[in-house]
Amino acid sequence: MFSIDFPIPKSKFEINIGEKLVFLGSCFSEDIATKFRNAGFDVLSNPFGILFHPTAIANVLLLDNFENTVFERDGLWFSWVASSTVYSTTKSGLIYLLEDQQNLLIQYLKISTCVCITLGTAFEYQLIENNLVAANCHKMPASLFDKKITSLYELERVWGLAIAKIRTFNPTINIVFTVSPVRHIRDGIVENNRSKSRLFELISALEVDNINYFPSYEIVIDELRDYRFFKADGVHPNELAVNYIWEKFMYWIISKDSISVIQEVQKMRLFFAHKSIHPESNSSKKLEQTKNQKLTDFLNRYPLIVW
Repeated sequence: MFSIDFPIPKSKFEINIGEKLVFLGSCFSEDIATKFRNAGFDVLSNPFGILFHPTAIANVLLLDNFENTVFERDGLWFSWVASSTVYSTTKSGLIYLLEDQQNLLIQYLKISTCVCITLGTAFEYQLIENNLVAANCHKMPASLFDKKITSLYELERVWGLAIAKIRTFNPTINIVFTVSPVRHIRDGIVENNRSKSRLFELISALEVDNINYFPSYEIVIDELRDYRFFKADGVHPNELAVNYIWEKFMYWIISKDSISVIQEVQKMRLFFAHKSIHPESNSSKKLEQTKNQKLTDFLNRYPLIVW
């Protein structure tokens, strides 16, 4: 026996080509969001950058003033509620960017079928100065933070507010939680397992109507269970593992009719991935014309696809 295959009950709802989706959370969330985008969906992924802690993810929804979250470092402005990819050369510029990204998130939530939230760790880095849970430490001194594992009570409180906020934007939106299979071994192996356990407790407490759980963590840790499915660091799932999870996720949540369309989209992308080594040749020019015509015909057949 080389793996344990376990049944995954079908999602309580289905999504179809043309529907909008929101992804928030860890780097694993980015991987799956990219798969959906390449499959032809309209996707918004992590407008505040990659986030790992449940409270940090909730804050992008709950905060209504970013003035006290920004700081200057080395001539640039960053925010404690966003990753280092979100920055500006001025304080006002960063606050405007954060407000703009939050508005974009809200607009997508209002018209999306589903929001998928991937939790990474229950260890928080709380700013001693104002008790704000930092989404990213931005390479600032450790003395600024109090590191601890967040209580289940606090996580439930924050996410109760976050879910209520999401529902005000879109009462019928479906929420999917998953736990990132990326292990935070810098915290320690035992500590990582305790952290992941806290995340499972949180999701279990939140599972009610229109809230689903997809077992990405269990697929990697319990089914694949082999370091050949990880990158060289032994922590991040490699392309083979991500593709495997994507297949499971696709059949779990996407309608049968849309899966057949996605398969056509994938074939079309493979066709477009072919690059000529002599683009100036007549045959290459003819191929480009063929590609453009095929794409036009394809999008006329499936106008809801985002190419």
